[in-house]
Amino acid sequence: MFLIEIFYVKFHQSVAYKAYLKLTKDLLLMLLQFLLRQQALQLYRDILRSLRQVPDPEHKKYLVDWARHEFKQNKGETDEEVIRMMLSRGRLQYKELQKTLSLVK
Repeated sequence: MFLIEIFYVKFHQSVAYKAYLKLTKDLLLMLLQFLLRQQALQLYRDILRSLRQVPDPEHKKYLVDWARHEFKQNKGETDEEVIRMMLSRGRLQYKELQKTLSLVK
C-alpha cells in the first residue's frame, strides 16, 4: 500500500502527469469545439430546409444568400462563448422563420 501511495504522489508531480492533464484538457476542448460545430451545421441545415417553403423564388434566393453569408462570415470564430451566443441567436431567428412560414401557408 505504501508503494502505491509513493507512486501516486510521484506520478502527480511528474512531467508525464502534467502532459496527461494537458492532453486531457486539449481533448475536451476539441470535443467541445466538435459539438459546437455540429450544432452550427445542424442549425444551418434546418434553416436551409425551412427556406424551401418560401413560395416566392426571389425571396427564397435572398434568404438563402443571407443565411449563407451569416454562417460564412462567422465561420472562423473560435471563442466558445461567442459561438454559443450566435447559436442561441440563430435558433431564435430560426423559430421566427418557422412562425412566419407557418402564417404563409
